[in-house]
Amino acid sequence: MFVEPLELLEDADVALVQAQISDLLAAGARSLLILAGEASGLEQAAWDELLQRQVVPVFGGIFPRIVFGGRDHARGVLIVGLRCAAEVCIVEGLNDEHPGFARYHAHCAGLREAGSVMLWVDALARHIDVLIEAAYDMVGAGPAFIGGGAGSLSLRPQPCLFSNRGLLQGAALIVGLDARIAVGVKHGWESVAGPFLVSTVRGNEIRNLDFRPALHVYRDEIARLSGLQLDRDNFPAVARSFPLGVERMDGSFLVREPVRLEGERLICIGDVPERSTLHILHGVEEALVQASGQACREAMRRSGKTPAGVLLVDCISRALYLDHAHAAQLRLLEKVLEEGGSAGIPVFGVLSLGEIANPGGGCLEFHNKTFILGLLPDACA
Repeated sequence: MFVEPLELLEDADVALVQAQISDLLAAGARSLLILAGEASGLEQAAWDELLQRQVVPVFGGIFPRIVFGGRDHARGVLIVGLRCAAEVCIVEGLNDEHPGFARYHAHCAGLREAGSVMLWVDALARHIDVLIEAAYDMVGAGPAFIGGGAGSLSLRPQPCLFSNRGLLQGAALIVGLDARIAVGVKHGWESVAGPFLVSTVRGNEIRNLDFRPALHVYRDEIARLSGLQLDRDNFPAVARSFPLGVERMDGSFLVREPVRLEGERLICIGDVPERSTLHILHGVEEALVQASGQACREAMRRSGKTPAGVLLVDCISRALYLDHAHAAQLRLLEKVLEEGGSAGIPVFGVLSLGEIANPGGGCLEFHNKTFILGLLPDACA
């Protein structure tokens, strides 16, 4: 599915990136997935000039870190030359007060026959969940979906998506591919408090839990669970250890991470449904590490074939929480691949701000603190 070898350009400039692209095109690439770490150093004007001159579809983004060679990198550009052509639908206006997606329907409906869809989005855009719902309605349940949120770990809004138009902000890329990517999704977090009724919410702002200010409920439970006195200074570190889980019908959890406080409201990456049931989650290191192996086995069962490579979309906050154990997670993944007869295949991807997945046939969701893996087939179709 992709042109080998893969090479991370750790000290990339425009000339070096263009030279790599030219080599990939000469080797048969028909589209380009470009993944860059946020510390890579190329300015927007340089990216715009580079991207706008490309003659094949380009998609991808700038992420907190890139995963390659068994570790993560804040600096570097990874260019993946795909042997299959890509159909890219650019969706803009995600920061508009009332975004409208009807104008994209005809284009996206043409992706219904795709084997897989990559969905890359500006993680700080206002209407990600509305976009994901619209994309699922337009494309349908047939393709497998994989993708995630691009942007900076600083949570400062900035252009972060690669396209043939240049760098984009407040946008999403819906990318149809002929290839069928087998997707696995796991997180490893468990409930330690709850359930709580989401009694008042506005999008990603949780205002009341059980008819009390959301911060009061969260603060009291954190004190009970850990003995920590939650305040605005330690909130980011504490919230990283105790994310929230929206309970699904089957009892599993869609993870939501509170990233900041506004008054007594908890602000999450991703919307939380009103009247849903919410839990406070926590994860032990072993369970979180094992989740990567479970996701890989899940994808292998769906594929039934030897993959050519592995695309990871792993949460940056999850990786920071795991710290040194994140490397153990990548080693476990390699062990599971070896046990499945796929030793030595390339493993690459991103540490993202939110993850997007639907293995095929189910609901498309925007995840937090979740490990998502896609097995890339040898052939495009």
